[in-house]
Amino acid sequence: MSSVLTLTNRPCKIGNSKSDNTEKHGDEDVHTTAFALRGLMLEAEELNTLLVEPKAHAALYLKRDKILEPVLKDCEPIQLKGKYENCTVLLTLGGLSRQELQLDECRLGKFVLTPKVGGLTELSLQVLCTPEDEAQSLLFNWLDKEVSVELSFGSKATEKAKKKQRELPINTFGDGEQPDPQPATH
Repeated sequence: MSSVLTLTNRPCKIGNSKSDNTEKHGDEDVHTTAFALRGLMLEAEELNTLLVEPKAHAALYLKRDKILEPVLKDCEPIQLKGKYENCTVLLTLGGLSRQELQLDECRLGKFVLTPKVGGLTELSLQVLCTPEDEAQSLLFNWLDKEVSVELSFGSKATEKAKKKQRELPINTFGDGEQPDPQPATH
């Protein structure tokens, strides 16, 4: 099973809000935008690939009267841990003048899975990107509207490395030199 997931063009809905923030990348301020995508329907193999478990779909669904139904009907949606970096999000915005908006180097996170009758699993997620001004206004105009999306997942993000302790200077001496003896204190 491939560990890289690509979701081909499918309908979804952009969330009803977006947030704009500034992140520090070294000394540089980078303006980011976060928004939700809701209602992406996953097939069995896509779910298995996302969860990196070849039997995930089989564990979540069972066949009753020739129909696949969620095993756990009275449970909250499933929230996944982790994020993906270096992802590509291609939005096709409908209407008379169909436009495509490609967002590169995105982070995907806040994954929520909801098993549905029939065997498809609904996926909602958050996109964090750094769009240009024109893309910002285009996104704003499409909040809370139906669009089509294609997602190419990048690499699974690793936990941020713990901050390294600052290295302390080490006293070094030249060849044959010794440190000054410390006076004894009593």
